[in-house]
Amino acid sequence: MKKAFVIILAAMMVLTFAFSESAYDAVNVYKAKTAPVIDGVVSSEEYDTVLTYDADNTLWEQTDDEASAYDCTIYLAWDEDYLYFAFTAKSPATGRTFSNTDFLATPPYIFDRLSVMTAMTYTDPATEVKFIPENGTSWDWGKAANSSWAREWTISMQPNGDQLNANHFGTVTTNANFSYKVASANGLETYEQRIPWAAIDDGDNKVNNTVGGKVGFAIVAVVEEVSENSGLYCTFGKGINEYKNFAEYATLTLADEKPADESTGTETPDTGDSFAFFAIFGVVALAAAVVVVKKARR
Repeated sequence: MKKAFVIILAAMMVLTFAFSESAYDAVNVYKAKTAPVIDGVVSSEEYDTVLTYDADNTLWEQTDDEASAYDCTIYLAWDEDYLYFAFTAKSPATGRTFSNTDFLATPPYIFDRLSVMTAMTYTDPATEVKFIPENGTSWDWGKAANSSWAREWTISMQPNGDQLNANHFGTVTTNANFSYKVASANGLETYEQRIPWAAIDDGDNKVNNTVGGKVGFAIVAVVEEVSENSGLYCTFGKGINEYKNFAEYATLTLADEKPADESTGTETPDTGDSFAFFAIFGVVALAAAVVVVKKARR
């Protein structure tokens, strides 16, 4: 019976931590109470979903260690027409120096300068076999670009403030309703975007832009300019930097508006609920197991 108890204990610990891990890495994006203003400034309470860099969260695991000093932060919200997304990071001491205008063909390329590259799929990337590269690891760039199954684009700006963008897969930035603003002020680099769901649709495959809908999402931000093929990158999700694999993008789940705690007027916490539930569940189950063992000894 001691062996039985040990097995039950081990199983409950595994279940508890397995569920807490999945809850920790899940990304629920709250519906916007008011549409964020795309002005290159993230205002207080403008976004209810805020994801700060965390070395222990696997969604950030491709981030360079040195980039952790830049306080990388993602802000997300949505409504029936758009995904709203902002990224902020501390400004590097060197600032912005690249100013060439042929950034699509000649180095330094647009993604060599301070920038944010975004990639999306119209649905949960884990649910579509076609998102998996033919070799199981990485898409050939040409095939990826011509597949139409993913969208990928970059936004940046010149040192003088002129806005820059480039499409890699798809035509998101040329959609009439796409809007973005890159700004540098008060030691902070801010990249803010309004992404039309219609620009993420894949032909007959439409984004489920309702509560419970899911989309694939990944970014790679250059927080220090690339020099001699060496820069600093802050990456969220996988399959976007160094290799292309749509199936590895992070999954965003569209959630309803974030509820307020009526007794305090503060926002309901977004993390830890699942962990607490399963921890309590584990304790209850263990207590039951102890009772069973005691009964067996009688």
